[in-house]
Amino acid sequence: MKIKVSIKVALWSALVMLFVACADPQDRLYDGMEAQSLGKWMEKYHPELLNNKQTSGGYYVDILDAGDPARPVNDTIYWVKLAFTGRDLKGNVCLTRDELTARQIGSFTKYTHYVPFYRYCGEESANLLDGMHRALRNTLELDADYAAARDLPTEVVLGLGAEVVLYMPSSIVGGLSGSGGYEGQEAYSLSASRPLIVQMKVVDLIKNPLEYEGEEVDAFAAENGTLKPVEEKSEGTASTTRGAEEPQYNDGYAWRTANDTIPQLYINHTWRPTADRSKLLNYRNAYRSTVAPYNDLATLDERINEALVERFGEGTLEGDSVKLSGTAKIWYIGRFLDGFIFDTNIDEVKELIYGKVESAGEVITITPESNGKNYVSSWYYCIPQLRYGQWAAVVGTSTYNYGATGQEGETITNTTTSGYDQSYYDMINYYNYMNSYYGNSYYGGYYGNYYDYYNYGYYDNFYYDNSNVTTTTTTTISTEIQSYTPLLFQIYIEEKE
Repeated sequence: MKIKVSIKVALWSALVMLFVACADPQDRLYDGMEAQSLGKWMEKYHPELLNNKQTSGGYYVDILDAGDPARPVNDTIYWVKLAFTGRDLKGNVCLTRDELTARQIGSFTKYTHYVPFYRYCGEESANLLDGMHRALRNTLELDADYAAARDLPTEVVLGLGAEVVLYMPSSIVGGLSGSGGYEGQEAYSLSASRPLIVQMKVVDLIKNPLEYEGEEVDAFAAENGTLKPVEEKSEGTASTTRGAEEPQYNDGYAWRTANDTIPQLYINHTWRPTADRSKLLNYRNAYRSTVAPYNDLATLDERINEALVERFGEGTLEGDSVKLSGTAKIWYIGRFLDGFIFDTNIDEVKELIYGKVESAGEVITITPESNGKNYVSSWYYCIPQLRYGQWAAVVGTSTYNYGATGQEGETITNTTTSGYDQSYYDMINYYNYMNSYYGNSYYGGYYGNYYDYYNYGYYDNFYYDNSNVTTTTTTTISTEIQSYTPLLFQIYIEEKE
């Protein structure tokens, strides 16, 4: 389950590892040798870029598109969305956020949300590779002939839409590895002492991530029905929770604020699973994939809804409210606003998304006032307002979910061995028997040598039978949730016992 609040701080959601170089003479000597080697490699494979070596950092740059000069990355403090793939000098992919590349190298998983990397990119940055940060923030100096051939100035500041290839020494890389489906080929990782080639594209620039995701949540609610405005209250009037006011579900509003005092957390009490395409949720910038099931989101939702109704029914709004003191048994689907499902405890949904059920889903039991704060706060605010036997949808900003740190994606492999080697255990039993019966305690040295005969003769020729030994390897992949990511939950609460 990934609904519990994580306290991990992931500087790289794909587990990028940064190493600080020591400034002793031996390290400086190595840096100089590596710079020469990288220069020789560039001379052989990319001689046209030799004079595009940057004074700061010693990396080489190839500009495929400089982007919008009116939207420069270094104009102000930005959060930047970057699509990128990293390779070593042999072309081995060590990390990628591109689905097509992941499919080509065999690292693709249906658990992985292949979207651009989203990180802060101000004057200082601990969240990007040093070389990438330098290229995004600094003015790039280009060879005059190179620039003229590409109709570029000799000094370029990258802007929105820019796409570049960087050839970086290890001193501004520090090693690179991926997890959670962003791995390279055969989980390849880049040593901390090796150069890196990165092709990256600036997909979006965002000045205020909180404001941006709030607008996304408001737009999602508006496009999936209507949002009931918060009523003006006279000064001194206590704010109340709408769920306690017994909302009129037929008042024409699909979504209403969970609490008058907190913004951008909304409940849709009337949402329920349906195969009627006209009533399916509309996802802004819907997630697109080259393979099922996300190559057709409408069909996926149709099939999911049919499975939900078959298992849980259509739900009711006639049950008692859970309230803070009630105990709710919850089944859920957690989604990004593009429709991608990052987690669920419903096996039928797992089967439709992944093609199999790795581990059976278990109902989550919550009593809001006692253990509700162990989960994302959107549940703490919303579950008390829902009814037993009810379907509902909840949408809210990261403030009520995984916040500014997010949840890193992980790939965890466990190997377990069961059974035993029958012949080995038979041998051990015979050895123990012979050693105790014929050993020195009875017959002294005459039979004491039996140990040597048995150990070096019979033992060496013993035949091992491994037919009883079973080795099982399981790989568990959790989906990354990036910083400042709004979420949607589709929830069913079991009827009261």
